[in-house]
Amino acid sequence: MAKTLRTIKPKSSQERYSFYSEKKKMLPSVHFSEVDFPEIDKWQIGEKYRVEMVIEMKSKDEQTGGFDIHQFGATPERVKRKRS
Repeated sequence: MAKTLRTIKPKSSQERYSFYSEKKKMLPSVHFSEVDFPEIDKWQIGEKYRVEMVIEMKSKDEQTGGFDIHQFGATPERVKRKRS
């Protein structure tokens, strides 16, 4: 697992993608299929989970990179939310 995790601050869709006109705040996102990642069947929407992946970069352009996932691991428990 990574020694430290970097918190990603939401950016507006305009900041993230030059072709958007909205200013809605967005985080980077990723989508998994239950076919490849059966762990997600037990996960709950709105909860946070810790995952570790081994990825291979396959493409890169000015704003994005494309990756193949070679290994995937997930902790079975949810990440505890910080109290505000």
